[in-house]
This record gives sequence, structure tokens and C-alpha cells, in this order.
Amino acid sequence: MPDRPHINLGGMRDPRWSSRRLFHHPARSVHSIVSWKRSSHLVNCLKSIEDTGSGLAYEVIVVDNASSDGSPEAVRQGGFRNVRLVEAGANLGFAKGNNIASNWVPVATIA
Repeated sequence: MPDRPHINLGGMRDPRWSSRRLFHHPARSVHSIVSWKRSSHLVNCLKSIEDTGSGLAYEVIVVDNASSDGSPEAVRQGGFRNVRLVEAGANLGFAKGNNIASNWVPVATIA
């Protein structure tokens, strides 16, 4: 899979990228994780998904709500497959974080 760009939204969707350009294959399962200052929990969660998801088509969208604990760096350095990191730029809350994540999911995948 080609390298995907790091996305920093600053609280808004970046219009240069459409969800069709981000996902290079249809995923059977798309998971969103909204995170704020929980680096160790986030890394453990992503490791668990990767360990149990081998052989499955999946994508994970991590929306970071401006964590100051190194969460975005931990995700970037973790080498996780099929993970998209979206930095919101501010603590926008859980609901808005999920709304941001849904912008990156192909419409045909949303049930």
C-alpha cells in the first residue's frame, strides 16, 4: 500500500484529500478511535487490533484531540498497518471526533 500522508486538520477537514484517495482497497471493517491524552491505552488498543485482525480487511481511523502526551507520535512511530492518524488540532470532544472520523470513511462502508 502506498504511503499515506499525515493529516493535520486544525479542527477542519482538509479538502485536498477525498476518502476515495485515502483508502486503496475496500475495507470490510472500519474502526474509529477518538483519543485524548491516552498514549499507552491507544498503543495497546492498536496492537490488539493488529494482532487479532491479521488476515482481515480493516482500517482504523484514529482522531487525536490535541493530546499533549505524545499520542500522535506514538501512533506514527508504532508502524501500525491500516491506521490513519487524523490530528484535530484541538480537543473537540468525542462526538465531533467521531464526526471527523466519518469524513474519512468511504460512503459505501458506512452502515
